Amino acid sequence: MGFYQNIQRDYGNHAMKLLKQWSNLTYKMASLKNRRIFLLKCRKNSVFPNHITHSIGSIRNLLDHHGGRLGSDISLFDIKVRRKILNLEIKITISDLNLYQKRIDAIYNNITNILPREIVNEFNNRLKHTFQVEFNRVKSINVNKYGVLISKVQSDIRVRDEWLRNISSTVIPDNVVKVLALGPKFNISPNANTIKIPELLSDLELAVSGFDKNKKDIVRGRFTNVIVNFLHGDSRKTHILSKQIKETKQFLVEHPELIVTLSDKGNVTVVMDRADYLNLSYGLLNDTKYYKPLPRDPTSTLEVKANKLISNFSNLEIIDKELAKSLKTYNSTAARYYGLPKIHKPALALRPIISSINSFNSKLEKYLTTVLTKAYNKSNPFYIDDSFVFCEFINEFQLPQNYVLVSLDVVSLFTNLPLDLAQKTIKDKWDTISPHTPFDLASFTQILNFVFDSTVFVFNDKFYKQIYGTPMGASISPIISSYVLDGLLAQGIERVPYNIPFIKRYVDDLILSVPMDMTDHILDVFNDLSDSLKFTIEREVDNSIPFLDMRLIRRPDNKIVTK
Repeated sequence: MGFYQNIQRDYGNHAMKLLKQWSNLTYKMASLKNRRIFLLKCRKNSVFPNHITHSIGSIRNLLDHHGGRLGSDISLFDIKVRRKILNLEIKITISDLNLYQKRIDAIYNNITNILPREIVNEFNNRLKHTFQVEFNRVKSINVNKYGVLISKVQSDIRVRDEWLRNISSTVIPDNVVKVLALGPKFNISPNANTIKIPELLSDLELAVSGFDKNKKDIVRGRFTNVIVNFLHGDSRKTHILSKQIKETKQFLVEHPELIVTLSDKGNVTVVMDRADYLNLSYGLLNDTKYYKPLPRDPTSTLEVKANKLISNFSNLEIIDKELAKSLKTYNSTAARYYGLPKIHKPALALRPIISSINSFNSKLEKYLTTVLTKAYNKSNPFYIDDSFVFCEFINEFQLPQNYVLVSLDVVSLFTNLPLDLAQKTIKDKWDTISPHTPFDLASFTQILNFVFDSTVFVFNDKFYKQIYGTPMGASISPIISSYVLDGLLAQGIERVPYNIPFIKRYVDDLILSVPMDMTDHILDVFNDLSDSLKFTIEREVDNSIPFLDMRLIRRPDNKIVTK
């Protein structure tokens, strides 16, 4: 006779049923504990079991086949649903574990009143062994299942060769290439150890320094709530790329001779030798037509001058005290230079950019930009809001036969757009600008002149002043150039004897279509529009051309698609 039959014979049917229930619950506990470990590991590493992915597959199919912003919204919705289902399954699993443990405890208390202690202890030891065997069996299955999930997710994170351009003399490992190719917009959630709270709070106080007390308190409250929620969140959460990101950081620490930056066009990550980057930068900054080296940091002096200018307008009652207060800056820093490599050009060059965040004239720039932007006519035929809007416009656009795509680029637009041309633009458009500002034309121009004349920045611990052109990288430069270039484009279209199906502009980058034999002519027309602003042309290569962060492809039927 077997064990259970003996128990039934000697102690009754109820004792036998209790032992069988205990055994069955032990098997279930082994499976549930493995399930809890598996699900928690999935959540920690942001992967989702197949049964969750498949369960919402039909919903995803209804929403799919969309790109752009809508596609991004659908993807976020998809991830949120998966995460909610995963969290719910974890809660259910933990609840079941607690329930089964209570049942086992109840059975144990009950059976000890029926069976002798030595039989109960022997049976309990057998179940411990049974539990471990079953636990290891299910664990092996789940480990393989998790490995398949990780491999699938890693394979889904695909990068293309054209996403990264290594023009340095250093060979970059494949794991580092994969991370760098994802670009600066890719990120994973940081953990609490990587966030420096004191520095965050200091930056917050600097950011709200120009706000009134009520607005300061509101922003501080929201900011504090974000920090507290983050610190109380799951700091153990990781990402499947965490290891590769750590290896990438270590590689860059070990190779200080490298610079990693974005390309000027095409949204490509570029790795180049620091020595080449410095040589190209100094090649630009040593041009005495545009830049002048300074013996020291003039930031504090110019900050006082900027604030005094605003105080004078307030004293003359041109502006009220509230606006004057919002335009003043304290504890400002020097603007900073960096260069974006023009890898699409035959000879490597840099596009110089000046980041004026928290500089002494940043608030004046922002104010001028806000006024000019409000007054700007976005319904003009040349304007592009962003690459998403342009993509919707250009996809499946039908060109006439024998028409091709060309891209025109203003040669160093910001550095070659002189102050007098900016002043003339403001004057010509003042009727549309004046309703958006309390300043009169003379005062508004005075601020514009100050901003142009105080473009000071630092590069490699040396200070420079831009002495010709608009402030590069300043918030005002794109909108000023928009006013100027829109006028030039309108003049240029009037001068050509053929139809231009479309012409679109994003800052200084123009994309248009012209007859195949008129590409040289269109360049000549635009270069005759201004003495200071000159254009270069880029023609199709293999029926395609880059523009913004995409590539336009002209199909054999002369329809345009984007990549």
